[in-house]
Amino acid sequence: MKQEEAEVEVEKGPKMKRRKYLVEDVVTKSANKIEPLLVDFANGQPLHGADLRGTLHRVSDKHGVHAKNSLLTVQTPILSYTGTETRARQPGSVNTFLGLLDKATGRIRLVEASQYTVQPVIQKLASTVTGRGLPDTATYNEKQEAIAAAFGSRKAKQQVARRRQNQVEAETMSGAIDHAAAVAVDSSEAVGRHLEQQEETSLVGILPPCNREASRVEDVYCLQDLAPDDFLAHMEESATAILTAQQELDPKSTLLFREMVENAKHESKFGDQLRLCCVALLVNHLLAFLTCRGNLLRDFEKGHLMDGCCRRVAVWVVQEYTQKQGSLLTRTQKDEDRVLCLLLILAFISNKYELPVSTLLQSVPIKKERLNLLMRVIGATYKATTHSFQLKLPLAKLTQNVKKIRGTKSR
Repeated sequence: MKQEEAEVEVEKGPKMKRRKYLVEDVVTKSANKIEPLLVDFANGQPLHGADLRGTLHRVSDKHGVHAKNSLLTVQTPILSYTGTETRARQPGSVNTFLGLLDKATGRIRLVEASQYTVQPVIQKLASTVTGRGLPDTATYNEKQEAIAAAFGSRKAKQQVARRRQNQVEAETMSGAIDHAAAVAVDSSEAVGRHLEQQEETSLVGILPPCNREASRVEDVYCLQDLAPDDFLAHMEESATAILTAQQELDPKSTLLFREMVENAKHESKFGDQLRLCCVALLVNHLLAFLTCRGNLLRDFEKGHLMDGCCRRVAVWVVQEYTQKQGSLLTRTQKDEDRVLCLLLILAFISNKYELPVSTLLQSVPIKKERLNLLMRVIGATYKATTHSFQLKLPLAKLTQNVKKIRGTKSR
């Protein structure tokens, strides 16, 4: 339905200014159409790439118009969920609209949506049946109803028939939900394996630009995409000082950083040396960032926590890998994993696509189990003879067996 144009303010993120747009159209709910649905899960949030299949159950009259009451069911590989519209349980709540922005014209179209909260469904155990046709777990009221249906008066039988008739619609919906719940796995071990694989699959979203179909390992992760030359140029002055021995390395610097600098010095052309040394400095910034928490994130952003810190690079790292809550800066587990994947890939590029496990565990603030998981996400393979990780084609699959890696002792 058309509405008069009105200005609305849209906040485009914590670091961006408010913008004003014109509302040119408002689409409200219709009795014979299905509107967009916003679904909340009561026991958590869906993982990235989760296999979710939702079905909206509605009863229609003879004219095809939907009734007000509806039921949403969502199936996953291990659980099923069901729930009703949230607003139906919260009288007086406001309507929810989705805004569709046309950037070319600066106008917004609002579409009314419904909100649903779904709960996990646990399949009930089938009850045993006695010789008389009543289940052992039947309640007192159920037994009384069965007796009234068989031996009661005409009025009592009519009341029982009326109650059973009213349950037909609810049982029909319940049957659909129970069928969906029947696909749940039977063993806790199978559930654990599925959740582990699901976590690995969801972690693929933390990777920087990646071409898994590349024919050369150098093209899987392109350095120009990860760290463009104009970005690395901010660290050229420090890199030149290191390569020309005008600046000594900090004795507290990590073993990984020192090895990357040495690898850069072995390049034949000075341009290649300069580029890889800048990459090493970027990795050094990321390693320093991972050691900062709380108020130290602000000090890192200002360049107060490490010698030779490039202020522009530090500001970029904080903006890219932190969340702003008021005046506080916080870093989530996802942010940390994104930083770890980036610095590990950069280290692979610098070290000819092979990294010793001992060097990584000494230099990177990460536990061995998490390192193994992130290496599988990146596509690296463990090499037992050298106790190192290799990035080679074909890339390692996420579901590969890692028991040998976890059981190998450090040398």
